[in-house]
Amino acid sequence: MISSVLRDKILEFTQKRISISDLEEWLVPQIPSMISDPDSTEADLVAAIELGLAEFEEGIRSNDDLIRFFEQVLSENTVISVNLSKTIVGSSNATSPNGSYFSETQYAITTH
Repeated sequence: MISSVLRDKILEFTQKRISISDLEEWLVPQIPSMISDPDSTEADLVAAIELGLAEFEEGIRSNDDLIRFFEQVLSENTVISVNLSKTIVGSSNATSPNGSYFSETQYAITTH
């Protein structure tokens, strides 16, 4: 899973809220921690971003091509952050027909 901070920063660029130089300025100091696990999705995403930026600088990609490339990379590496908490509802005198304890289980799901 990729971090929502990384995803949000790329989205800022694709939505033209920050420039390519703003993206690079933010990304470069973050790279060591993002690639600490070279087999992670985040490391793969950073590699794709670096490739896209290098291709842009060499004139292989236009700014619009780079935006489409980043949008494609993000769509292939979506972020889903789910916080689950389990609540058991019941009382000591709640029994099932066969005499065993019966409870209702509820889940609260919070997405970020």
